[in-house]
Amino acid sequence: MRKVYFTITLLITALLALPVLVSAQAVISIDPATADSPDVGQTLDFNVNIAGGKNIAGFQFTLTYDETALKFVEVKLKGYLPAGAFAVPAKVDPGSVLYGAAAIGATAAKAAGTLATLTFKVVAKKDSAIGFSSAKLSDAVAKEVASTTKEATIKGGAGERANDGEKTGKGDGGQPPVEPVLLGDGATISANPAEIKSPAAGETLAVTIGIAGGENVAGFEFKLTYDETALEFVKVELGGYLPAGAFAVPVRADVGSVLYGATAIGAKAVKSSGTLATVTFKVVEAKASDVGVASAKLADPNAKEIPSGTISAKIIVKEADPVITEREEGGKSLNLKATIAAEGQPINLQTAVAEYEDGKVAEKGTFIEYQVKFGQDSALKTGGIYIHTDKGNILGPDGKIQAMRLVEGDSKWTHNRISLDPIAGEKIVAITAGTKVDSAPKGLFSMLVDNIQLTDGDKIVEPIWLSIEDADDQGELKVYGDLVGVDAPELGVKEDEVAVEPKDKILTSWGQIKARQ
Repeated sequence: MRKVYFTITLLITALLALPVLVSAQAVISIDPATADSPDVGQTLDFNVNIAGGKNIAGFQFTLTYDETALKFVEVKLKGYLPAGAFAVPAKVDPGSVLYGAAAIGATAAKAAGTLATLTFKVVAKKDSAIGFSSAKLSDAVAKEVASTTKEATIKGGAGERANDGEKTGKGDGGQPPVEPVLLGDGATISANPAEIKSPAAGETLAVTIGIAGGENVAGFEFKLTYDETALEFVKVELGGYLPAGAFAVPVRADVGSVLYGATAIGAKAVKSSGTLATVTFKVVEAKASDVGVASAKLADPNAKEIPSGTISAKIIVKEADPVITEREEGGKSLNLKATIAAEGQPINLQTAVAEYEDGKVAEKGTFIEYQVKFGQDSALKTGGIYIHTDKGNILGPDGKIQAMRLVEGDSKWTHNRISLDPIAGEKIVAITAGTKVDSAPKGLFSMLVDNIQLTDGDKIVEPIWLSIEDADDQGELKVYGDLVGVDAPELGVKEDEVAVEPKDKILTSWGQIKARQ
């Protein structure tokens, strides 16, 4: 049976010779610090804990114990390292356990927690100690993090040794010897990132297949598995890890799996880490699933297989945020201002907050919701958000504040909801802010808009323009469509006040919005 190990050699490098600053040290300890031995034949658990950790991405320790008192049973990786961390199989010798784990491209979020839990079987009820002969921590670039250790004691008094025919250590009837763990003698092929936030249905996501710890690699092959109800395979592209001139075997894509490989002739990769390939999927349904590396093989220039292990990735779905129904005072808003030139004439003043190049299908049961506020001196108080479809239909305010749900005290901000049911099935080509009426009074028009959201009535399906996210990341606002019946239009993003002049450059385009998600 082929054993696979990930390269954590750098955890035990020459950094050990460097002076250690006690004030910066993390503490690796055994919990409980003192334990009463149970009866012979029963089990005893110890946690290996960390406190004061900072930027921890990996660990390795050799734990020692009295083999005449305890027999090692198992070790389990716990949740201190980030999701996707993987463990090196334990190396067990009489009286010691060597164990380690590492995360790729991520560090622990907390300073304290549990690294691992070890289980022992009581061989003899007696006083003994359990401690560390060595313990190492590393950061995300494999640099050692200074640490100290604390041991534990077991209290039991002299007791009878187990008489069940078992022996500890090597030999007939005892614990079978375990092959040494050759740290660094293996590569890891992983799907990255370890956690991928699913975009909306119809959009694409890319999974990078990376290698770490590779040595003398001239070819590779991997098989990915995925949930076909969540994802649809689109394409795979060869990465730059193999040397120039490498060629790929045509991909074999079946429902729920992708088989792909590539090789170089007469050459090998010059680096230990890199990108083997990038696989693109289309989202069928935004839901939690896995992209698994079901199998992987590496070969050297002589076609000899190189030991390797694999790490899969998870597709996660972010829980939707509730609809924003109130607009907090202060902050920045979309501001529109113009002078209405004549009495009782039609006017049109709009700016795009989202444009859909390929159109976005309006779904029944969804809404556009937003907050709007008109300037105190504004002669016209009709306007807000307009939805434009590929059939030329425009959905928006019609002379009165539409579907007003909330008047927010003295702030003059109102929350508005526009149902998309009347245009369900049509493609939305643009969402605009502004005003469009057949007859308007002469004078000033000034309007502020914020928190434009596509919702299902309770949750945000898609943020269109939220001041907390978008106000500082815009370009120039431009008039959408024809400018009718107004002079000196001013479009901008400003504080919660009537717009006076455009601020910097404010551009809102669907492409930019998508890039921010």
